[in-house]
Amino acid sequence: MIIIGFSFYYLSSIITYVLIAAIMSLIGAPIMRMFSGIRIGKVAMPSAISAILTILCFYLFFAGFVALFLPMILDQVRTISSIDPQEAIAVITDRLNRIDQFIDPYLGDSEKQATDYLQDELIKIIQPSQITNLFGNIVGVLGNLLTALFSITFISFFFLIDEDLIYRIIFALVPPEYEEKFNNVYNTSRNLLSRYFIGVLIQMVCVGALIMFGLSIFGVKNAVLIGTFAGIINIIPYVGPFIGLIFGLIIALLTNPSISVALVLSIASTFIAVQALDNIFFQPLIFSNSVKAHPLEIFLLILIAGTLGGIALMIVAIPVYTVMRVVAKEFLSQFKFVKSLTSRL
Repeated sequence: MIIIGFSFYYLSSIITYVLIAAIMSLIGAPIMRMFSGIRIGKVAMPSAISAILTILCFYLFFAGFVALFLPMILDQVRTISSIDPQEAIAVITDRLNRIDQFIDPYLGDSEKQATDYLQDELIKIIQPSQITNLFGNIVGVLGNLLTALFSITFISFFFLIDEDLIYRIIFALVPPEYEEKFNNVYNTSRNLLSRYFIGVLIQMVCVGALIMFGLSIFGVKNAVLIGTFAGIINIIPYVGPFIGLIFGLIIALLTNPSISVALVLSIASTFIAVQALDNIFFQPLIFSNSVKAHPLEIFLLILIAGTLGGIALMIVAIPVYTVMRVVAKEFLSQFKFVKSLTSRL
């Protein structure tokens, strides 16, 4: 247990890559089977090509999501580039002078004004060493992202080609007397998690499409962008819809500075209506049926996860809890509480 604990600590990034690749393989399994079923004459699609096409589907999805944001980002860049520097400096100077006038009475005998402090801080920020460190950090982040992208893609490729690869890796560590129980845990967990992740994708699509449709009716600009972001961020239970609403309002303000109160209320009402539909219909149907747990059980689980670990734990709470229930059913079924908790499995 100590060795495993140290391994998780020191190799956390690699373990994260493996877990993400495993999730991708679970979600991509139906797509993989679809491509594998394609035949050209009597020749079936090779598994390697099917795996590559499945991974391409993932990256095309993410590329499409990024493409939705690019027009908005480029529009903001054009807006910033059209600003007259002299006019901007004059506005900033005027604001700083007002700050001086407001703060001066509280500075006492200090000869240094607020603008002087701001100037000193700006000089510190734009020092060559600071700029060098900034570019170094950016390069480091990009390098880590490329490493993560390559690693996840490489691992996912082999997980898709060989569906039993994860099983054989874990099975090699299982004592002989627990092999049968392990088989039951693995098969049940894989089935439930696959249904759960596919259900989450369906939920994201439904929420995003409904928000797009509702905002389009009210004539909100960038409804597709707002709906797509809201659908994806909805993966965070309870907090995600609020973030989506804030994002939608910010986009609406950026694209239409003279936005009316009625339009703001229309955006808010759309999100509230879709969220109510999600809570009443989508979540009980997807979460409860996919992992076979009671809706109240799921609700309390997410609240506890949010209290203990914040947003990150809320996202992984249901999959982890699902595996724990399956393990408890196989190894601790003699306890009445466990038997009651896992009766629907």
